[in-house]
Amino acid sequence: MVGIYAVFVYTIVDYIVKVLSESDIDDSPTMRWIRIIKKSSIVSRVQALHLTLIDSFPLFAASVIISYITNVPILVRNTFSILFILSKIISAMSSFLYLEFPRSLFWAISNICCYILFFYSVFLDFPKYFKQALRKWEYFFKDVTDYYNFH
Repeated sequence: MVGIYAVFVYTIVDYIVKVLSESDIDDSPTMRWIRIIKKSSIVSRVQALHLTLIDSFPLFAASVIISYITNVPILVRNTFSILFILSKIISAMSSFLYLEFPRSLFWAISNICCYILFFYSVFLDFPKYFKQALRKWEYFFKDVTDYYNFH
């Protein structure tokens, strides 16, 4: 369940960042991109952080859901979910403090956590479920061929 809670914590963090990014500054898309490029204000940093959080959410949610479906071991699933959330929070704090290297490092760590969860479930646990599905289909086709005498 920690993985699902991590998805909810991630959405709450993104919502907090979205609330912080709203201000009295002109927020048209053109001005937003100009501020992001120029890095002229903390508002532009928060808006850029919000955009990166939105970009990485589908990958994180998909990897957690697939890891639950394929029964990835709880320790692996929880460890990488928590590590993802912590690395995103540290990346956000690094962004506010204008620390470029730690921000990029923890951004990469967060994506690697998602890839590890996703590939662990696909390559290590998925073949087991694929074999079970094939066995079910074999039984189904055997019953159909026996019933209709397709020999």
